[in-house]
Amino acid sequence: MSIPRTLNRLAGYLQGEIGARRRTLALLETQEASIQANDPAATAEALRKLDREMSTNGEHLRKRAQLIEQLATTWGVPADLLTLGSIIERGGPAAAHLAPLRDELRSITALVIRKNRRLGALIGMHRRVIRDVIEYVLEDERGAAMSGAGSLIDAEA
Repeated sequence: MSIPRTLNRLAGYLQGEIGARRRTLALLETQEASIQANDPAATAEALRKLDREMSTNGEHLRKRAQLIEQLATTWGVPADLLTLGSIIERGGPAAAHLAPLRDELRSITALVIRKNRRLGALIGMHRRVIRDVIEYVLEDERGAAMSGAGSLIDAEA
């Protein structure tokens, strides 16, 4: 297969990956809003949609590995040494169109990571608030925690 054709297929892959990351970001934002609104049904639906989106990751990785392997074989280098940056460098003018896609993918991935961290912090805060409320409710009249009063469990587990 020719290098320009493989590079064009890689560009198509990157566009698909950027779209997938945008969908993931939108789903994380929906999940965050449903948690903040204390809407369990909306949270569960957001989680189902996010799970469906994440289930395509294996196919994305397989496709990327296949394209990189084709380039590695053509260039006579190990596939694990190729990054988007090195592909752009090796491909020269034929790969120049990949640079803005790489930058966009890097940017949207950073947003997804930040949103994931924020969502994790929000969920942790909710967990601590619920635990504090339960501990307060289970205190005896002197304010001491009642031993053996039970613990917080996930009733859906």
